[in-house]
Amino acid sequence: MAGKNIIVVDVGTQSLRTSIVSEDGKIVAFEREIYQSEVITAGTAKFEQWPDYYWERLCKALRRLTANPLFAASAPIGLVCCDFRDTACYLDADLKPVRPSILWLDSRTAKLPGDRYLSRIDRALFSLVGMMDTARANARRTPAHWLRENEPENWAKVAKYVPLGAYLNLKMTGQLCVSTADCIGHYPMHFSKGEWYTHKNMRWGIFGLKESQLCDLVPVGSKLGSISRECAQATGLPEGLPVYASASDKACEVMGNGCLSPEVATISLGTACTVDQVVDFYRDSEPFLPAYRAPVAGYYDMEIQIYRGFWMLKWFADNFTSDDELAVARGENIPVEAVFDRYLDSVKPGSGGLLVQPYWGAGLSRPNARGAMIGFSDADDRRHIYRALVEGITYALREGLETLEKRSHRRVGRLIISGGGSRSHAIQRIVADVFNLPVTRAGTTESCTLGAALGGFVACGVHPDAAKAVQRMIRLGETIQPDVHNAAIYERYFQVYREIYPSLNHVYTQLKHLTNSEPKEDER
Repeated sequence: MAGKNIIVVDVGTQSLRTSIVSEDGKIVAFEREIYQSEVITAGTAKFEQWPDYYWERLCKALRRLTANPLFAASAPIGLVCCDFRDTACYLDADLKPVRPSILWLDSRTAKLPGDRYLSRIDRALFSLVGMMDTARANARRTPAHWLRENEPENWAKVAKYVPLGAYLNLKMTGQLCVSTADCIGHYPMHFSKGEWYTHKNMRWGIFGLKESQLCDLVPVGSKLGSISRECAQATGLPEGLPVYASASDKACEVMGNGCLSPEVATISLGTACTVDQVVDFYRDSEPFLPAYRAPVAGYYDMEIQIYRGFWMLKWFADNFTSDDELAVARGENIPVEAVFDRYLDSVKPGSGGLLVQPYWGAGLSRPNARGAMIGFSDADDRRHIYRALVEGITYALREGLETLEKRSHRRVGRLIISGGGSRSHAIQRIVADVFNLPVTRAGTTESCTLGAALGGFVACGVHPDAAKAVQRMIRLGETIQPDVHNAAIYERYFQVYREIYPSLNHVYTQLKHLTNSEPKEDER
Protein backbone atom coordinates (compact mmCIF):
# COMPACT_ATOMS: atom_id res chain seq x y z
CA MET A 1 0.00 0.00 0.00
CA ALA A 2 1.65 3.24 -1.16
CA GLY A 3 2.16 6.18 1.22
CA LYS A 4 2.12 6.46 4.98
CA ASN A 5 -0.75 5.32 7.22
CA ILE A 6 -1.68 5.86 10.85
CA ILE A 7 -4.03 4.09 13.30
CA VAL A 8 -6.72 6.21 14.94
CA VAL A 9 -8.76 5.20 17.99
CA ASP A 10 -11.79 7.47 18.46
CA VAL A 11 -13.60 6.86 21.76
CA GLY A 12 -17.03 8.47 21.42
CA THR A 13 -19.99 8.79 23.76
CA GLN A 14 -22.13 6.25 21.90
CA SER A 15 -19.54 4.12 20.08
CA LEU A 16 -15.83 3.47 19.67
CA ARG A 17 -14.21 3.56 16.23
CA THR A 18 -10.81 2.36 15.05
CA SER A 19 -9.44 3.27 11.63
CA ILE A 20 -6.47 3.11 9.31
CA VAL A 21 -6.08 6.57 7.78
CA SER A 22 -3.79 7.38 4.87
CA GLU A 23 -1.64 10.48 4.56
CA ASP A 24 -4.04 11.89 1.95
CA GLY A 25 -7.01 11.64 4.32
CA LYS A 26 -8.65 8.43 3.16
CA ILE A 27 -10.05 5.95 5.68
CA VAL A 28 -8.54 2.72 4.43
CA ALA A 29 -10.22 0.40 6.95
CA PHE A 30 -12.71 0.96 9.75
CA GLU A 31 -14.16 -0.97 12.69
CA ARG A 32 -16.84 0.20 15.10
CA GLU A 33 -18.03 -0.97 18.51
CA ILE A 34 -21.48 0.31 19.46
CA TYR A 35 -21.85 0.36 23.24
CA GLN A 36 -24.39 -2.11 24.52
CA SER A 37 -24.06 -1.28 28.20
CA GLU A 38 -24.19 1.98 30.07
CA VAL A 39 -24.79 2.30 33.79
CA ILE A 40 -27.79 4.59 34.26
CA THR A 41 -29.26 5.04 37.70
CA ALA A 42 -33.04 5.02 37.25
CA GLY A 43 -34.95 8.14 38.25
CA THR A 44 -31.98 10.48 38.13
CA ALA A 45 -29.63 11.85 35.49
CA LYS A 46 -26.66 9.75 36.60
CA PHE A 47 -24.43 8.25 33.93
CA GLU A 48 -21.52 5.98 34.87
CA GLN A 49 -19.30 3.38 33.25
CA TRP A 50 -16.22 1.41 34.23
CA PRO A 51 -13.08 2.60 32.37
CA ASP A 52 -12.25 -1.00 31.46
CA TYR A 53 -15.50 -1.19 29.50
CA TYR A 54 -13.99 1.23 26.97
CA TRP A 55 -10.66 -0.61 27.04
CA GLU A 56 -12.42 -3.89 26.26
CA ARG A 57 -14.33 -2.30 23.35
CA LEU A 58 -11.06 -0.80 22.12
CA CYS A 59 -9.39 -4.20 22.13
CA LYS A 60 -12.28 -5.85 20.29
CA ALA A 61 -12.35 -3.22 17.56
CA LEU A 62 -8.57 -3.28 17.14
CA ARG A 63 -8.47 -7.07 16.94
CA ARG A 64 -10.86 -6.92 13.99
CA LEU A 65 -8.93 -4.06 12.41
CA THR A 66 -5.55 -5.76 12.73
CA ALA A 67 -7.02 -8.99 11.33
CA ASN A 68 -7.97 -7.13 8.14
CA PRO A 69 -5.46 -7.91 5.34
CA LEU A 70 -5.29 -4.16 4.68
CA PHE A 71 -3.66 -3.70 8.08
CA ALA A 72 -0.53 -5.67 7.21
CA ALA A 73 -0.33 -3.91 3.86
CA SER A 74 -0.69 -0.47 5.49
CA ALA A 75 2.42 -0.76 7.71
CA PRO A 76 1.19 1.96 10.11
CA ILE A 77 3.79 4.42 11.38
CA GLY A 78 1.99 5.24 14.64
CA LEU A 79 -1.23 5.51 16.61
CA VAL A 80 -3.27 8.40 17.98
CA CYS A 81 -6.21 8.16 20.37
CA CYS A 82 -8.88 10.79 20.96
CA ASP A 83 -11.74 10.47 23.43
CA PHE A 84 -14.76 12.26 24.84
CA ARG A 85 -14.08 14.88 27.44
CA ASP A 86 -14.76 15.52 31.10
CA THR A 87 -14.78 11.91 32.26
CA ALA A 88 -12.27 11.09 34.98
CA CYS A 89 -10.94 7.74 36.17
CA TYR A 90 -10.43 7.20 39.90
CA LEU A 91 -7.44 4.91 40.40
CA ASP A 92 -6.06 3.31 43.54
CA ALA A 93 -2.38 2.94 44.43
CA ASP A 94 -2.12 -0.03 42.05
CA LEU A 95 -3.64 2.10 39.24
CA LYS A 96 -6.86 0.05 39.26
CA PRO A 97 -10.25 1.80 38.99
CA VAL A 98 -11.90 2.28 42.39
CA ARG A 99 -15.40 2.77 40.96
CA PRO A 100 -17.07 3.54 37.61
CA SER A 101 -16.28 6.85 35.95
CA ILE A 102 -18.90 9.58 36.17
CA LEU A 103 -19.53 10.44 32.51
CA TRP A 104 -19.70 13.96 31.13
CA LEU A 105 -23.47 13.61 30.62
CA ASP A 106 -24.03 13.20 34.36
CA SER A 107 -25.78 16.10 36.09
CA ARG A 108 -25.26 15.34 39.80
CA THR A 109 -23.74 18.12 41.89
CA ALA A 110 -21.97 18.43 45.21
CA LYS A 111 -23.49 20.54 47.97
CA LEU A 112 -20.29 22.26 49.19
CA PRO A 113 -21.89 24.30 51.99
CA GLY A 114 -20.13 27.53 52.86
CA ASP A 115 -17.76 27.44 49.87
CA ARG A 116 -15.09 26.01 52.19
CA TYR A 117 -13.29 24.37 49.26
CA LEU A 118 -11.85 27.86 48.59
CA SER A 119 -9.68 29.82 50.97
CA ARG A 120 -11.04 33.07 52.37
CA ILE A 121 -8.67 35.03 50.15
CA ASP A 122 -9.73 33.13 47.02
CA ARG A 123 -13.41 33.63 47.82
CA ALA A 124 -12.76 37.33 48.13
CA LEU A 125 -10.89 37.41 44.81
CA PHE A 126 -13.64 35.57 42.94
CA SER A 127 -16.25 37.88 44.45
CA LEU A 128 -14.18 40.93 43.53
CA VAL A 129 -14.15 40.00 39.82
CA GLY A 130 -17.81 38.96 39.86
CA MET A 131 -17.10 35.26 39.19
CA MET A 132 -18.13 33.65 42.48
CA ASP A 133 -21.33 32.14 41.04
CA THR A 134 -19.38 30.67 38.13
CA ALA A 135 -16.67 29.29 40.42
CA ARG A 136 -19.31 27.78 42.71
CA ALA A 137 -21.17 26.16 39.79
CA ASN A 138 -17.94 24.72 38.41
CA ALA A 139 -16.91 23.30 41.77
CA ARG A 140 -20.32 21.72 42.43
CA ARG A 141 -20.19 19.93 39.09
CA THR A 142 -16.70 18.56 39.80
CA PRO A 143 -16.92 14.79 40.49
CA ALA A 144 -14.05 14.94 43.00
CA HIS A 145 -16.17 17.03 45.37
CA TRP A 146 -19.21 14.81 44.87
CA LEU A 147 -17.20 11.68 45.65
CA ARG A 148 -15.69 13.23 48.76
CA GLU A 149 -19.17 14.14 50.06
CA ASN A 150 -21.08 11.01 49.06
CA GLU A 151 -18.54 8.17 48.89
CA PRO A 152 -15.78 9.03 51.37
CA GLU A 153 -14.72 5.38 51.59
CA ASN A 154 -14.06 5.30 47.84
CA TRP A 155 -12.49 8.74 47.79
CA ALA A 156 -10.00 7.66 50.43
CA LYS A 157 -8.71 5.00 47.99
CA VAL A 158 -8.15 7.41 45.07
CA ALA A 159 -4.42 7.81 44.50
CA LYS A 160 -4.76 9.13 40.94
CA TYR A 161 -7.55 11.21 39.43
CA VAL A 162 -6.98 11.30 35.67
CA PRO A 163 -8.84 11.80 32.36
CA LEU A 164 -10.12 8.71 30.55
CA GLY A 165 -7.43 9.30 27.92
CA ALA A 166 -4.70 8.88 30.54
CA TYR A 167 -6.11 5.50 31.60
CA LEU A 168 -6.25 4.31 27.99
CA ASN A 169 -2.66 5.50 27.51
CA LEU A 170 -1.70 3.44 30.57
CA LYS A 171 -3.33 0.35 29.11
CA MET A 172 -1.69 0.87 25.71
CA THR A 173 1.81 1.96 26.72
CA GLY A 174 2.24 1.26 30.44
CA GLN A 175 2.68 5.01 31.03
CA LEU A 176 0.10 6.97 33.06
CA CYS A 177 0.22 10.25 31.15
CA VAL A 178 -2.07 12.43 29.08
CA SER A 179 -1.80 14.98 26.29
CA THR A 180 -1.97 18.67 27.16
CA ALA A 181 -4.85 18.81 24.66
CA ASP A 182 -6.82 15.99 26.33
CA CYS A 183 -7.60 17.46 29.76
CA ILE A 184 -10.93 19.09 28.93
CA GLY A 185 -13.33 19.31 31.83
CA HIS A 186 -13.04 19.52 35.60
CA TYR A 187 -9.26 19.28 35.89
CA PRO A 188 -6.82 21.95 37.15
CA MET A 189 -5.35 22.56 33.70
CA HIS A 190 -3.60 25.81 32.74
CA PHE A 191 -4.31 25.69 29.01
CA SER A 192 -2.30 28.73 28.00
CA LYS A 193 0.85 27.27 29.61
CA GLY A 194 0.15 23.60 28.99
CA GLU A 195 0.69 22.60 32.62
CA TRP A 196 -1.28 21.81 35.76
CA TYR A 197 -2.23 24.58 38.13
CA THR A 198 -0.53 24.38 41.51
CA HIS A 199 -2.17 24.72 44.90
CA LYS A 200 -1.06 28.38 44.94
CA ASN A 201 -3.45 29.30 42.12
CA MET A 202 -6.82 30.80 43.13
CA ARG A 203 -8.64 28.21 40.94
CA TRP A 204 -7.01 25.21 42.60
CA GLY A 205 -9.68 24.63 45.25
CA ILE A 206 -12.44 24.43 42.63
CA PHE A 207 -11.21 20.99 41.53
CA GLY A 208 -10.85 19.37 44.97
CA LEU A 209 -7.60 17.49 44.25
CA LYS A 210 -4.11 16.97 45.62
CA GLU A 211 -1.16 17.61 43.32
CA SER A 212 -0.07 14.01 43.86
CA GLN A 213 -3.33 12.76 42.32
CA LEU A 214 -2.49 14.20 38.89
CA CYS A 215 -0.59 12.37 36.16
CA ASP A 216 2.25 13.45 33.87
CA LEU A 217 1.49 15.75 30.95
CA VAL A 218 2.86 15.25 27.43
CA PRO A 219 2.86 18.15 24.93
CA VAL A 220 0.34 17.63 22.14
CA GLY A 221 2.02 16.25 19.05
CA SER A 222 4.80 14.55 21.03
CA LYS A 223 5.41 10.85 21.45
CA LEU A 224 3.86 9.72 24.74
CA GLY A 225 4.94 6.08 24.57
CA SER A 226 4.94 2.87 22.55
CA ILE A 227 2.53 -0.06 22.34
CA SER A 228 3.46 -2.43 25.15
CA ARG A 229 3.76 -6.20 24.88
CA GLU A 230 0.54 -6.65 26.85
CA CYS A 231 -1.35 -4.27 24.56
CA ALA A 232 0.09 -5.95 21.47
CA GLN A 233 -1.19 -9.32 22.69
CA ALA A 234 -4.62 -7.88 23.49
CA THR A 235 -5.11 -5.92 20.24
CA GLY A 236 -2.89 -7.35 17.50
CA LEU A 237 -1.00 -4.07 17.19
CA PRO A 238 2.77 -4.37 16.69
CA GLU A 239 4.75 -4.03 19.92
CA GLY A 240 6.75 -0.82 19.95
CA LEU A 241 4.38 1.11 17.62
CA PRO A 242 4.72 4.81 18.58
CA VAL A 243 1.73 6.47 20.26
CA TYR A 244 1.43 10.25 19.81
CA ALA A 245 -0.31 12.75 22.07
CA SER A 246 -3.58 13.85 20.46
CA ALA A 247 -6.54 15.95 21.62
CA SER A 248 -10.12 15.57 22.83
CA ASP A 249 -12.91 14.67 20.43
CA LYS A 250 -14.27 18.15 19.66
CA ALA A 251 -10.83 19.64 19.01
CA CYS A 252 -10.05 16.80 16.61
CA GLU A 253 -13.42 17.24 14.89
CA VAL A 254 -12.69 20.93 14.31
CA MET A 255 -9.29 20.12 12.80
CA GLY A 256 -10.86 17.34 10.74
CA ASN A 257 -13.14 19.95 9.19
CA GLY A 258 -10.05 21.84 8.02
CA CYS A 259 -10.52 24.84 10.30
CA LEU A 260 -7.19 26.62 10.80
CA SER A 261 -8.22 30.19 10.03
CA PRO A 262 -10.30 32.25 12.50
CA GLU A 263 -12.36 33.41 9.50
CA VAL A 264 -13.89 29.92 9.29
CA ALA A 265 -15.83 28.51 12.25
CA THR A 266 -17.10 25.00 12.89
CA ILE A 267 -20.56 24.10 14.18
CA SER A 268 -20.78 20.60 15.68
CA LEU A 269 -24.36 19.32 15.84
CA GLY A 270 -24.04 16.38 18.17
CA THR A 271 -25.22 15.27 21.61
CA ALA A 272 -23.60 18.48 22.81
CA CYS A 273 -23.49 21.27 20.23
CA THR A 274 -20.48 23.54 19.93
CA VAL A 275 -19.29 26.49 17.93
CA ASP A 276 -15.51 26.64 17.54
CA GLN A 277 -13.03 29.16 16.19
CA VAL A 278 -9.36 28.19 15.81
CA VAL A 279 -6.65 30.79 16.45
CA ASP A 280 -2.86 30.66 16.62
CA PHE A 281 -2.71 32.66 19.86
CA TYR A 282 -4.18 32.00 23.30
CA ARG A 283 -7.37 33.79 24.31
CA ASP A 284 -10.06 32.66 26.77
CA SER A 285 -13.31 31.79 24.98
CA GLU A 286 -15.17 33.76 27.63
CA PRO A 287 -14.31 34.69 31.22
CA PHE A 288 -13.33 31.54 33.13
CA LEU A 289 -13.72 29.37 30.02
CA PRO A 290 -10.33 28.58 28.47
CA ALA A 291 -9.45 27.92 24.87
CA TYR A 292 -8.36 24.32 24.43
CA ARG A 293 -5.27 23.06 22.68
CA ALA A 294 -5.80 21.71 19.18
CA PRO A 295 -4.33 18.38 18.01
CA VAL A 296 -1.53 20.34 16.29
CA ALA A 297 0.82 22.36 18.51
CA GLY A 298 0.53 26.13 18.21
CA TYR A 299 -3.23 26.24 17.61
CA TYR A 300 -5.97 26.91 20.14
CA ASP A 301 -9.62 25.95 19.89
CA MET A 302 -11.95 28.64 21.22
CA GLU A 303 -15.30 27.04 21.95
CA ILE A 304 -18.78 27.74 23.28
CA GLN A 305 -20.85 24.67 24.12
CA ILE A 306 -24.59 24.13 24.27
CA TYR A 307 -24.41 21.40 26.86
CA ARG A 308 -27.40 19.27 25.85
CA GLY A 309 -27.42 20.29 22.17
CA PHE A 310 -29.10 17.89 19.77
CA TRP A 311 -29.71 15.59 22.72
CA MET A 312 -32.79 17.81 23.03
CA LEU A 313 -34.19 16.40 19.80
CA LYS A 314 -33.89 12.91 21.22
CA TRP A 315 -35.49 14.16 24.43
CA PHE A 316 -38.37 15.51 22.35
CA ALA A 317 -38.73 12.26 20.42
CA ASP A 318 -38.62 10.18 23.60
CA ASN A 319 -41.40 12.20 25.19
CA PHE A 320 -43.67 13.33 22.34
CA THR A 321 -43.58 10.66 19.62
CA SER A 322 -46.98 9.34 18.54
CA ASP A 323 -47.68 5.71 17.75
CA ASP A 324 -48.02 6.58 14.05
CA GLU A 325 -44.59 8.26 13.97
CA LEU A 326 -43.05 5.36 15.83
CA ALA A 327 -44.54 2.94 13.29
CA VAL A 328 -43.07 4.96 10.41
CA ALA A 329 -39.64 4.93 12.04
CA ARG A 330 -39.78 1.18 12.59
CA GLY A 331 -41.11 0.50 9.12
CA GLU A 332 -38.32 2.49 7.44
CA ASN A 333 -35.66 1.48 9.99
CA ILE A 334 -34.74 5.10 10.77
CA PRO A 335 -34.49 7.06 14.04
CA VAL A 336 -37.68 8.77 15.18
CA GLU A 337 -35.83 12.11 14.94
CA ALA A 338 -35.54 11.52 11.18
CA VAL A 339 -39.34 11.36 10.99
CA PHE A 340 -39.64 14.69 12.80
CA ASP A 341 -36.95 16.12 10.52
CA ARG A 342 -39.45 15.88 7.68
CA TYR A 343 -41.70 18.31 9.53
CA LEU A 344 -39.17 21.14 9.47
CA ASP A 345 -40.10 22.38 6.02
CA SER A 346 -43.80 22.43 6.93
CA VAL A 347 -43.25 25.25 9.46
CA LYS A 348 -42.16 28.73 8.43
CA PRO A 349 -38.94 30.33 9.76
CA GLY A 350 -39.50 31.64 13.25
CA SER A 351 -41.93 28.83 14.17
CA GLY A 352 -44.84 31.23 14.38
CA GLY A 353 -43.19 33.23 17.18
CA LEU A 354 -42.34 30.25 19.37
CA LEU A 355 -38.87 30.73 20.90
CA VAL A 356 -36.77 28.19 22.80
CA GLN A 357 -33.83 28.95 25.06
CA PRO A 358 -32.00 25.60 25.04
CA TYR A 359 -30.55 25.54 28.54
CA TRP A 360 -31.75 22.04 29.46
CA GLY A 361 -28.19 21.91 30.82
CA ALA A 362 -26.81 25.23 32.11
CA GLY A 363 -23.55 26.61 30.74
CA LEU A 364 -20.55 27.81 32.72
CA SER A 365 -21.21 31.50 32.11
CA ARG A 366 -24.93 31.18 33.00
CA PRO A 367 -24.96 28.66 35.85
CA ASN A 368 -28.51 29.46 36.98
CA ALA A 369 -30.13 29.23 33.54
CA ARG A 370 -33.00 26.86 32.78
CA GLY A 371 -34.66 25.85 29.54
CA ALA A 372 -37.55 28.00 28.36
CA MET A 373 -40.24 27.92 25.66
CA ILE A 374 -42.16 31.16 25.16
CA GLY A 375 -44.58 32.50 22.59
CA PHE A 376 -47.10 29.68 22.39
CA SER A 377 -50.34 30.25 20.50
CA ASP A 378 -53.35 28.07 19.78
CA ALA A 379 -52.01 27.42 16.26
CA ASP A 380 -48.88 25.65 17.51
CA ASP A 381 -48.44 21.89 17.47
CA ARG A 382 -45.55 19.47 17.86
CA ARG A 383 -44.11 20.49 14.48
CA HIS A 384 -43.68 24.07 15.72
CA ILE A 385 -42.06 22.89 18.93
CA TYR A 386 -39.62 20.68 17.04
CA ARG A 387 -38.57 23.42 14.64
CA ALA A 388 -38.35 25.91 17.53
CA LEU A 389 -35.96 23.53 19.30
CA VAL A 390 -33.67 23.43 16.25
CA GLU A 391 -33.89 27.21 15.87
CA GLY A 392 -33.27 27.78 19.59
CA ILE A 393 -30.09 25.70 19.54
CA THR A 394 -28.97 27.62 16.45
CA TYR A 395 -29.72 31.00 18.06
CA ALA A 396 -27.63 29.96 21.07
CA LEU A 397 -24.77 28.90 18.79
CA ARG A 398 -24.91 32.23 16.95
CA GLU A 399 -24.82 34.04 20.29
CA GLY A 400 -21.78 31.93 21.16
CA LEU A 401 -20.04 32.78 17.89
CA GLU A 402 -20.55 36.49 18.51
CA THR A 403 -18.86 36.02 21.89
CA LEU A 404 -15.89 34.27 20.24
CA GLU A 405 -15.58 36.96 17.59
CA LYS A 406 -15.40 39.65 20.26
CA ARG A 407 -12.75 37.71 22.19
CA SER A 408 -10.63 36.87 19.16
CA HIS A 409 -11.16 40.17 17.30
CA ARG A 410 -11.72 38.10 14.16
CA ARG A 411 -14.92 38.01 12.11
CA VAL A 412 -16.15 34.71 10.69
CA GLY A 413 -17.21 34.61 7.05
CA ARG A 414 -18.05 30.94 6.59
CA LEU A 415 -19.25 27.96 8.63
CA ILE A 416 -18.50 24.26 8.38
CA ILE A 417 -20.96 21.90 10.08
CA SER A 418 -20.45 18.34 11.23
CA GLY A 419 -22.02 15.87 13.64
CA GLY A 420 -25.27 13.94 13.36
CA GLY A 421 -27.45 17.00 12.76
CA SER A 422 -25.37 18.07 9.77
CA ARG A 423 -26.77 15.19 7.70
CA SER A 424 -30.11 17.00 7.49
CA HIS A 425 -30.46 19.40 4.56
CA ALA A 426 -33.27 21.23 6.39
CA ILE A 427 -31.11 21.79 9.47
CA GLN A 428 -28.19 22.95 7.31
CA ARG A 429 -30.57 25.45 5.72
CA ILE A 430 -31.73 26.76 9.13
CA VAL A 431 -28.10 27.22 10.26
CA ALA A 432 -27.24 29.16 7.08
CA ASP A 433 -30.27 31.42 7.46
CA VAL A 434 -29.91 32.08 11.20
CA PHE A 435 -26.21 32.95 10.89
CA ASN A 436 -26.69 34.61 7.47
CA LEU A 437 -23.50 32.88 6.36
CA PRO A 438 -22.64 30.20 3.79
CA VAL A 439 -22.59 26.78 5.44
CA THR A 440 -20.51 23.88 4.14
CA ARG A 441 -21.08 20.32 5.24
CA ALA A 442 -18.05 18.32 6.38
CA GLY A 443 -16.84 15.87 3.77
CA THR A 444 -17.02 12.89 6.12
CA THR A 445 -19.01 11.71 9.12
CA GLU A 446 -15.65 10.84 10.71
CA SER A 447 -14.27 14.37 11.13
CA CYS A 448 -12.97 13.53 14.60
CA THR A 449 -10.97 10.54 13.29
CA LEU A 450 -9.64 12.61 10.41
CA GLY A 451 -8.54 15.47 12.69
CA ALA A 452 -6.75 13.09 15.04
CA ALA A 453 -4.98 11.50 12.06
CA LEU A 454 -4.00 14.93 10.75
CA GLY A 455 -2.37 15.79 14.08
CA GLY A 456 -0.61 12.44 14.11
CA PHE A 457 0.86 12.93 10.63
CA VAL A 458 2.18 16.36 11.61
CA ALA A 459 3.67 14.84 14.77
CA CYS A 460 5.37 12.12 12.68
CA GLY A 461 6.73 14.66 10.21
CA VAL A 462 4.79 13.16 7.28
CA HIS A 463 3.24 16.58 6.72
CA PRO A 464 5.47 19.58 7.55
CA ASP A 465 2.72 21.65 9.15
CA ALA A 466 -1.02 21.83 9.73
CA ALA A 467 -1.71 23.98 6.65
CA LYS A 468 -0.08 21.45 4.31
CA ALA A 469 -1.85 18.61 6.09
CA VAL A 470 -5.26 20.28 5.67
CA GLN A 471 -4.54 20.95 2.00
CA ARG A 472 -3.63 17.30 1.45
CA MET A 473 -6.17 15.54 3.67
CA ILE A 474 -9.41 17.54 3.98
CA ARG A 475 -12.27 17.46 1.49
CA LEU A 476 -15.60 19.18 2.15
CA GLY A 477 -19.20 18.61 1.06
CA GLU A 478 -22.12 20.69 -0.16
CA THR A 479 -22.32 24.45 0.53
CA ILE A 480 -25.64 26.23 1.11
CA GLN A 481 -25.93 30.00 0.78
CA PRO A 482 -28.31 31.83 3.14
CA ASP A 483 -31.73 32.81 1.85
CA VAL A 484 -31.95 36.61 2.03
CA HIS A 485 -35.64 36.65 2.98
CA ASN A 486 -35.31 33.98 5.69
CA ALA A 487 -32.14 35.57 7.08
CA ALA A 488 -34.00 38.88 7.56
CA ILE A 489 -36.78 37.08 9.45
CA TYR A 490 -34.30 35.29 11.68
CA GLU A 491 -32.39 38.49 12.37
CA ARG A 492 -35.51 39.98 13.96
CA TYR A 493 -36.25 36.85 15.96
CA PHE A 494 -32.64 36.57 17.10
CA GLN A 495 -32.76 40.08 18.57
CA VAL A 496 -35.82 39.02 20.59
CA TYR A 497 -34.09 35.76 21.59
CA ARG A 498 -31.18 37.74 23.05
CA GLU A 499 -33.58 39.39 25.49
CA ILE A 500 -34.84 36.11 27.00
CA TYR A 501 -31.96 35.43 29.37
CA PRO A 502 -31.67 38.99 30.79
CA SER A 503 -35.44 39.03 31.27
CA LEU A 504 -35.66 35.63 32.95
CA ASN A 505 -32.38 35.51 34.87
CA HIS A 506 -34.03 36.53 38.13
CA VAL A 507 -36.73 33.87 37.61
CA TYR A 508 -34.07 31.23 36.88
CA THR A 509 -32.25 32.14 40.09
CA GLN A 510 -35.44 31.82 42.14
CA LEU A 511 -36.22 28.46 40.54
CA LYS A 512 -32.74 27.22 41.38
CA HIS A 513 -33.17 28.16 45.04
CA LEU A 514 -36.56 26.43 45.14
CA THR A 515 -35.40 23.20 43.50
CA ASN A 516 -32.20 23.07 45.58
CA SER A 517 -34.31 23.20 48.75
CA GLU A 518 -36.39 20.19 47.68
CA PRO A 519 -35.21 16.60 48.28
CA LYS A 520 -33.84 14.84 45.21
CA GLU A 521 -35.63 11.79 43.81
CA ASP A 522 -33.03 9.42 45.20
CA GLU A 523 -33.31 11.06 48.65
CA ARG A 524 -37.08 10.60 48.98
